[in-house]
Amino acid sequence: KIEESHEASTPPVIGRLWYFWQSMSGFKLLVFAYTVLHIPTFICMRLFQKEHEAQKKTTDNDGKKPTNSSANMKEVIGIAVRDKNIIIFFVLVYLMGISAATGESFVYIRFQEVGGTGANMGTSRLLSSLGGAAMFWYSGRISAGIGMENVLALSLVIVATRFALLSYMTNIYFGYLAELLRGMTFGCFWSSAIVYASQLAPTELQTTMIQLLSGVYNGIGRSSGALIGGYLQAVVGTAGMFKYGAMANAVAASVLLLQVTGKKQINGETKKGQ
Repeated sequence: KIEESHEASTPPVIGRLWYFWQSMSGFKLLVFAYTVLHIPTFICMRLFQKEHEAQKKTTDNDGKKPTNSSANMKEVIGIAVRDKNIIIFFVLVYLMGISAATGESFVYIRFQEVGGTGANMGTSRLLSSLGGAAMFWYSGRISAGIGMENVLALSLVIVATRFALLSYMTNIYFGYLAELLRGMTFGCFWSSAIVYASQLAPTELQTTMIQLLSGVYNGIGRSSGALIGGYLQAVVGTAGMFKYGAMANAVAASVLLLQVTGKKQINGETKKGQ
């Protein structure tokens, strides 16, 4: 009777929410937590958007001509296609996007193939995040010390190493090392790429150039990577897919290093001639 009276006094909405909470476990609970944690991010982004719109209205009221995003993108693409080095930069960014999508889409399948559990996958993700955070902190010094081209070449070499580890892994510790390398590579590459891309265009077009960078990496690159990775995984298996990915990144790194070496030799001869 007490239970019946309690159920009768409980509002239907609260009862449904309580049932929903008790029914969640495993991936359902994970997805729910992921969604809830994104609510503060959404609120902050909306606040930033309102602040940006207020600043834009203030700028327009000062008599400055409002910018046209479509025209800006055309101008930025025009800057990119006129310079061979910028074209090579975006091609390599595209390749990094393909590699990122391939790795993220199939790395946990590889974990399962060698007996990895959900706890192992979570640990690997934590290691990846820690590696990325450290490299975001030091990426400016690294990029300033060795240059953007060498950062790209180093990133391609590390991706090739990571894919080779995933291809030939026989236990979960190979995967831990591979995911640590993933975080370190992304942290250094992405922060350096944003700084480099912003320097390719005039001040008023820097934001548009970074949008182009994001579109090539996150849009075209990652979409292509998911499709290419899925096809290769179906044909040669997960290990074979990572092996071919390692080979492709190693070839790209070799070509880039040869170009950097050739450019240094030409610059050195030019200085001697002067």
